[in-house]
Amino acid sequence: MVVPVITNDIDGGSKELIEHKLNGVICPKDKMQDELLFLLDNHEERNSMAKMATLRIYKDFSLHTMVHGYMNIYNSIMKQNRPNKKRNYS
Repeated sequence: MVVPVITNDIDGGSKELIEHKLNGVICPKDKMQDELLFLLDNHEERNSMAKMATLRIYKDFSLHTMVHGYMNIYNSIMKQNRPNKKRNYS
């Protein structure tokens, strides 16, 4: 079972992950009950958001994507810290 994310509109990572009403809901804490009831009453909307949330996770946070991203970071750091002079190891 997949479900959309409902989160408060606080500063932090959730706003980077959730696109309001596309793959989840971002709302003030005093509106959380209203949003939950909306999703409970609107099956198609809930399923659409859940599907989009799942696609976002697979696209942006799959093992392959994360490993590739970390490898790019490590390679970039190694290039920055590599000395310019050539060493002779013979």
